[in-house]
Amino acid sequence: MALRLTDRWGQSVVVDNRAGASGFIGIELAARAAPDGYTLLMGTNSLLTQPSLFKNLPYDVTKDFAPVTTILRQSMLLTVHPSLPVKSVRQIIALARARPAELNYSSGGSGNVNHIAAELFQAMAGVKFTHVPYKSMAPAISALLQGEVQLTFTTMVSVAPHLKSGRLRAIGITSRERNAALPEVPTI
Repeated sequence: MALRLTDRWGQSVVVDNRAGASGFIGIELAARAAPDGYTLLMGTNSLLTQPSLFKNLPYDVTKDFAPVTTILRQSMLLTVHPSLPVKSVRQIIALARARPAELNYSSGGSGNVNHIAAELFQAMAGVKFTHVPYKSMAPAISALLQGEVQLTFTTMVSVAPHLKSGRLRAIGITSRERNAALPEVPTI
C-alpha cells in the first residue's frame, strides 16, 4: 500500500510497523504524532474494542483519530493443532464441554480481535477455554505450531502455509459463507 500511495501522492510513504501489546504501542505513537495529516494509523478492530476493555488508555479513540476508510474486512479461522482430536466445530465444542478450561487458546494479546473472537465463541457455544495471551500473533501462532496451545482464532493469511503443509488444521470460519480459498472449511 505504501508504494501505491507514494506513486499517487508523489512523495515517500514510510511504514513504521509498531506491533505488539494488542496494538497499544502503535496506536499511542500515532495519537502523539502532530495532527498535520502526515501520520496515518492502520488500525484493527482492537482500536475500537480497547476503550470498553481497558481503563486509562493513553489516547482517546474518538478525539485523537479521524477515520479515513476501510481497507480490509476478513474472517477469522478457528485453527487447531493437528494433535487435537477434532475435525469440526461440533467436536471441539464437545471436547471443551467434557474438559472445561483444559484447552488453551493463544491470542495476540488481551483485547485484540483474536481474543475477542475466542471469547465470543466461548459465550455462544457455552464452553470454557484458557486464554494464553502473547505479544502479537506471530508468537501466538508459533505456540500453536509447537503444540503449546491447542487452538486460536486468526486470519487466513497468518496460517495459510501451515494449513497447506498440514502443520495446522482450520475447522471453522467466522463468516456467513465459506471462503473460496478454503472451500472445505465450514462456517461457524
